[in-house]
Amino acid sequence: MPYLTDKARALVGRMDQSKSSKYNEVKELILRECKLTLYIKDGILFHRGVVAGQDCEQLCVPVTRRTQVLTLAHEVYGAHLGPSKTKDRIRLSFYWPTLSADSKQHCRTCKPCQKRAKNNSSRSRTDNSDSEI
Repeated sequence: MPYLTDKARALVGRMDQSKSSKYNEVKELILRECKLTLYIKDGILFHRGVVAGQDCEQLCVPVTRRTQVLTLAHEVYGAHLGPSKTKDRIRLSFYWPTLSADSKQHCRTCKPCQKRAKNNSSRSRTDNSDSEI
């Protein structure tokens, strides 16, 4: 079940196969729904998605190209915006199941972003010393 959404995966995961007579029925329903969102056009895999309330066609990105897409969206064209805006920019044209997690990880490990990150530990020490005076 590689292209199931997190909610669908959680639903199937919570069901006890041995106790639930509906397990296979639910699993088949979810798989059928996934087949409706994924399709091949001219030999290329696409995903039918909804972005900003609009139906759109998203190119499914293979694992080997995801880092390149993240780098372009976050660093080259994204001006080092955060994970949410990076993900939103990518979702306009591309899809892969772990996009949210990959976007967070990419931004967390981006060296220029880490250099500009605020250091809250030094600020809290100076705030405490001012209150004692």
